[in-house]
Amino acid sequence: MSVLDDIRGIHSGKPAFVLGSGPSLRFFDYDLASKAGVIFSTNSSLKLGLSPDYHVVFDPACAYLRSFVDGAPNVKRKILVSGAADRDVRTIIKKYHGDLLHGVHTFDFQSRAPLSREAEKITQWSTTPISAAHLAIVCGCNPIVLVGCDCCWESGKRYFYEFDNMNPADDPLVNDFTTTGYIREHRRIEGVDSAPVPFKPDLTTVGDGQLGSALFEWGKIASMLPQGVEILNGGIGARLKVFRMFGVDALCRNVLGSRVTYVDIDGTLTDNGSAPWGNLITERLEKLKSQAPGSRLYAWSAQGEAYVRQFLEYHGIAGMFYGVADKPDVCYDDVPTIRPNLQIKPLA
Repeated sequence: MSVLDDIRGIHSGKPAFVLGSGPSLRFFDYDLASKAGVIFSTNSSLKLGLSPDYHVVFDPACAYLRSFVDGAPNVKRKILVSGAADRDVRTIIKKYHGDLLHGVHTFDFQSRAPLSREAEKITQWSTTPISAAHLAIVCGCNPIVLVGCDCCWESGKRYFYEFDNMNPADDPLVNDFTTTGYIREHRRIEGVDSAPVPFKPDLTTVGDGQLGSALFEWGKIASMLPQGVEILNGGIGARLKVFRMFGVDALCRNVLGSRVTYVDIDGTLTDNGSAPWGNLITERLEKLKSQAPGSRLYAWSAQGEAYVRQFLEYHGIAGMFYGVADKPDVCYDDVPTIRPNLQIKPLA
């Protein structure tokens, strides 16, 4: 029985978000996407501090790196590792991380195989997100949205964590996919200087050639998809034009409901309008749920976003809302009738 049989069709009909590590990943709205679909991260995308549903790794060097070691416990379901040195990855994980990864599974792979739902092996190409996309298809996901699979540079940078505010300049994780970084992490964990590298491309020397190769491979994948499965390009500025562009926010809005509802909190959801926020009026909360089915709910207050977050956490209702906002005093728009049917109504 294949390891894949345990997860085959488990997310049938749900969209999947496959994360590479390209520049467009820095615009990814994880909070929204995780509510709408299933997250499949790959390689160094764990640096974003996410809690993905699945994480796919090929390179055994990744198992030594701090971004993998620190990020892996946040993965919700399974860590799936494979590649040319699959056995080395499993050995490293077992030796150094043990039960920390709560359910490490490996899968058999087949080089450049079609992306079949019934596959017993996951396809492997030179770019890991292709394998993550195949895994998503086996899980029953559709569509597959690619984010950070850009196949291009931006401002001379190839990875999202090279940009300002995405990774401090003095953070050692910046260099952890270079040969030097791998040896450093090996020394830190193993306590010795020798660092066997059975399979590890030196990404310090990678140029447009590899990006072009990935672009070519995605083009081949477009002709290998099962009937009815669609891959979408959700990366802002991505060069990956072989797939239809579709914004992550727009897709999530379609999945979660196109109607957006803003809800005041103090005095609306509670019996008074000041700290400590009064008592939650459950009848109004239930009325809100019944009046806004399929809506994306946003909570707002003139007290500001931080206050709203505290309110929602205090009352244990943060999971109801897809976002928070500071209530505006005045709104200006070039189209005064942009919301001619705007309704302001009490819940009482």
